[in-house]
Amino acid sequence: MAQERPYPLRLAPEFREQLEEIARQNGRSLNSEITLRLEASMTLPSPIGGEDVVFTPAQLDAIRELIRQELDGRE
Repeated sequence: MAQERPYPLRLAPEFREQLEEIARQNGRSLNSEITLRLEASMTLPSPIGGEDVVFTPAQLDAIRELIRQELDGRE
């Protein structure tokens, strides 16, 4: 297995703060949160040449929250 190499990533301060807060809420490091989101984006259908729908991370978070609320309401 290849060893992970550091990759400098420039983010707008407000975007980084938002990601850090989301990572904290999810109990993950900033690196883990970014990696998870990048991996998830690579598993979504491609918007090129079709009618596939691609959601932004913010949209996916909103969908997850709606699902959580719906499931919590069933208890």
